This record gives sequence, structure tokens and C-alpha cells, in this order.
Amino acid sequence: MFASVLIANRGEIAVRVARTAKRLGLRTIAVYSSADAQALHTRVCDEAYLIGPAAAAQSYLSADAILTVARQTNAECIHPGYGFLAENADFAEACASAGIAFIGPPPEAIRSMGFKDRAKALMTQAGVAVLPGYHGTRQDAAFLKQKAYEVGYRRRAIFRHKDDPCIGQCFVDGLDVGPARDRETVVSPRTARYPRPSQC
Repeated sequence: MFASVLIANRGEIAVRVARTAKRLGLRTIAVYSSADAQALHTRVCDEAYLIGPAAAAQSYLSADAILTVARQTNAECIHPGYGFLAENADFAEACASAGIAFIGPPPEAIRSMGFKDRAKALMTQAGVAVLPGYHGTRQDAAFLKQKAYEVGYRRRAIFRHKDDPCIGQCFVDGLDVGPARDRETVVSPRTARYPRPSQC
């Protein structure tokens, strides 16, 4: 069991991690930007240290600043919470190089799972059942229509669309989508049914 943990985050996630760590008997160390000097997570933790100005790029995303505080406070591990540095393989490696445990997946797992197509390929190789699909670079409408039939879609297909608010996907009823205007557009906005934000 560790004796101390630096929580490299802010807000509710930092508070939850701190409270749980304290119940387990760990010394809790908070970091904060100048904008968060009075934030709850700085008061819940046993110690709190300024790591930079309000901009996240100069504070919560600054691996050097966080590792400097971890060394100064003899933190045995760093919990990244979520967001910020939680999925940063380079940061996980920097923690290991500094002799500080990173509470999260190993760097190789972060890199493997960071892209959906790579993650799906990895799961397929491991024998995990995954939904069928096409992940190639060819994006013309006729080809995608053919692939959709091969996969088994009949009434609805998912195509990339550059104007879609939900990370490049739109839902299209039927497969008669016509020619694409460019590589990023495979359906006309007139034929697309965009999902509500709650469905994204």
C-alpha cells in the first residue's frame, strides 16, 4: 500500500479521489492553478501546491510542474483522475522514470487503446467479440454502401460527415446515399438525420 498520493486533477474527481485515499490512510497532495486556489479539492487534501496559471496547458497539463511537486513532497504515486494527463502515455512513462507509480494503465495500453480502430484490431486479435465494420481509408459512397451490405446493415448505416456535430458521424436511414462531394462527405446534409446531443 502506498503512503501518499498526488492527485493531478481538480474539481469533483480530485475530491472523490482524495476522500477515498484518506479513508485508506494515505497522505493526500493536491495541485492547483492560480484560478483554483480556493477550490474544494485544495481544502480536502492534506497539502496543496500551486503548479501554474489558470490556463490548463500551463498547469494541469504540465507534466514537469506536477512531477516537480511529486518529488518535492515525496509522493509515492500520482492519480491523474480523468482527462488532462490520464490518457497521456508519455506522462505515465515520465512517472515511472521518476520512480513514482502512475495510477492507471501502463503506457503501452494507453497507446494501444487511444485510437478506436487500433483498439478494435487489438481486441480482434485477442479473440474478443467485436461489432463488424469497415475501418479502411477508402471513403467513397459506393464503396461504403457495398461494405455496409457486407457487414449486414439494411435499414441504417453510419457514415462520416464533416458537418456532423457528433464527432464525424451521422445516421442515415437506408443506403441510397449517392456520390460523395469529397473524402469527408459521404451523404448530403439533406438526407442525414442528425442525432440529438443526448445521443452523441
